[in-house]
Amino acid sequence: MNIRETVKLRKEKCQKNGGIEFDTCIVSTKELDELLNLIDKQNKGLNKLKSKNKELLRKLRNRVKENNKLIKYSNYKKEFSTLNKQIDKQNKVIDELIQELTDDEFDNPCTECCKECEKDNDTLFNCIKQYFIRKVEKDEQS
Repeated sequence: MNIRETVKLRKEKCQKNGGIEFDTCIVSTKELDELLNLIDKQNKGLNKLKSKNKELLRKLRNRVKENNKLIKYSNYKKEFSTLNKQIDKQNKVIDELIQELTDDEFDNPCTECCKECEKDNDTLFNCIKQYFIRKVEKDEQS
């Protein structure tokens, strides 16, 4: 039996005993003890629920933090992916330019290296690429 039912029962009992108003009805100590015990039980139940709610709230906050980290990671991942695509595109353009040089316009082998470029187109391609890489590195140091 809960508190509400107990109070309602006491009110009905008081009204049957001579029509006494509920707020002036005399209640026995046994009945008061029963009410107090019910209140204590409900308070314990409420405290357990409050404790459980605090724990669930703490877990929820942790999950929100983890979710925010995942969102940030996802954003970084997208940015890196975009940057990598741009770099790949630039590398392809450079490779195409070098290929064009080796195929059509580059009749004279590079004089900057060990003259290995005279062997084949792949070696020539790598030699030209290395030449420009060294040139960029030299410009960056200056």
